[in-house]
Amino acid sequence: MKILIVDDDVIIRKGLSEGIDWPQHGFELVGAAGDGEEALELMKLQTPDIVISDIRMPFMDGLELAERMNEMYPWVKLILLTGYQEYEYAKRAIEMRASEYLIKPIHNMALLQKVIELGAQIEQERTYTRQVQEGMPLLRQRFLQKLVTAAPGPNFHSEIKFLGLPLDKTVFHVMVIKIDGLTSPELLKRYSEKEIIKYCVHNIARELLGELGLTFDCEDDEIAAIVTGDNDPKRLFENAYVFAEELLVQIKRYVKTTVTIGMGGAYEGHEKLPKSYQEARSSLAYRHYAGTSQIITVHDTGLFADMNELQLAGLKKELYAKVKLGLSEDSLGVLSQLERKLFEAQLEWSQVHLLAVEIAVVVFQGMQEWDEEGESHKDFYTVCKELQELETVSDIFRYLRSFIEAITRDAMKVRDSQTKGIVLKAMEYIDQHFSNENLYLQEVAGAVHVNPTYLSIIFKRERDINFSDYLLEVRMKKAIQLIRKGELKSYEVAQQVGYPNPQYFSVVFKKYTGYSPTEYRNAAARKDA
Repeated sequence: MKILIVDDDVIIRKGLSEGIDWPQHGFELVGAAGDGEEALELMKLQTPDIVISDIRMPFMDGLELAERMNEMYPWVKLILLTGYQEYEYAKRAIEMRASEYLIKPIHNMALLQKVIELGAQIEQERTYTRQVQEGMPLLRQRFLQKLVTAAPGPNFHSEIKFLGLPLDKTVFHVMVIKIDGLTSPELLKRYSEKEIIKYCVHNIARELLGELGLTFDCEDDEIAAIVTGDNDPKRLFENAYVFAEELLVQIKRYVKTTVTIGMGGAYEGHEKLPKSYQEARSSLAYRHYAGTSQIITVHDTGLFADMNELQLAGLKKELYAKVKLGLSEDSLGVLSQLERKLFEAQLEWSQVHLLAVEIAVVVFQGMQEWDEEGESHKDFYTVCKELQELETVSDIFRYLRSFIEAITRDAMKVRDSQTKGIVLKAMEYIDQHFSNENLYLQEVAGAVHVNPTYLSIIFKRERDINFSDYLLEVRMKKAIQLIRKGELKSYEVAQQVGYPNPQYFSVVFKKYTGYSPTEYRNAAARKDA
């Protein structure tokens, strides 16, 4: 971590530079300047992490330096040195920019302690920034999926700015691109995995769309595209259609397969995105009648977002998620909604039976997530045969309700057992790898083969402690053992428990135990004597 010292007094400047052994404490002194102007010139050559500056200097004082740093280097921490008579002056500087201030005369140890604290703060900020950057693709994906299925929240503009999404226009249109024959043997033989095919289609769509909008994953074999603009909705829809036509050609030429594109309407205001998305999905559903490898618009089909089939599809997807998690009451609640929708739609009897079979398929798919042997309950063909023998809608849903109650009850038993096993494996992994400074939730989740968010939730539920707190506890307990032995120096202990920065380790250790490593070592020695 880099330090820059600024003071017009040569003696003080030299004392601060040479009076503290900066390298011993993990810091690099990159320069010493006589005023703010010289400091800014040095910062151009090698940007420091922390600047220690006097507040009263000729040419450019500490207050003006704080203003300039705020404009040019807002991430650099600033410590101001001031006299008692300059308190109000220093207060203004702190309100404007400075991280800390110290009153002269300054003791080197007090200054060093303040620098160490700021260093630890910088490390924490960098860790947070890195974690946010690593998770940004997932955050964008989840935000966009939510954006096209529900009305955006009041923080829409600040959220898209944070995520770096080009959605600050006034007119929006959504289309859904479905890859035809994604699981066909011929296509898989050429690309080996369907994810590679989807990746190719996604790249072509993103490049063709350019600055007109963005693309993101929705279903397994589908990609959504949001087209944006500041012109009128009719013109935007025409531009989107041109993009869709070119996409059909390019996919066929380069990927050697076809796609079918469903297009919703174009509307003013981002709050209409869910409407356009639902219309696009409705249009895409019409491919069973219109055929594949073409563009189908909501105007072509006459379908709208409140189409019964679309609502049923969403409920079936929700039912799958609830069964998969073994949530009995929630699953039955979704089933009741499906039953009401079916009565409202007044479908033909053959369609009712077809829907019942589709619901059975959804339930069995959810079962497969935890019932790997598939022997806990009736097999799929038996269920379908028994459903076909029923003669009323009420009988069909009564049968499905009983079936779901039985399987979700077993699912919870299996999931509870699996959860405990996953958490134990995660704890074992932490106990074996806590010395790794880059040990994060994502790595542990990958080691036990689960989603990081899911691991965080079940870890808290099973152990009544957050993942990060548990990792800290393991490291601190090991550090205490090593310090009590008295065989290693503090920085060696820090390295062995996953802290390459001994200053940051000291801060964390003191926060956990109430003592610095040295204080704890001395206290333990007196107790053992």
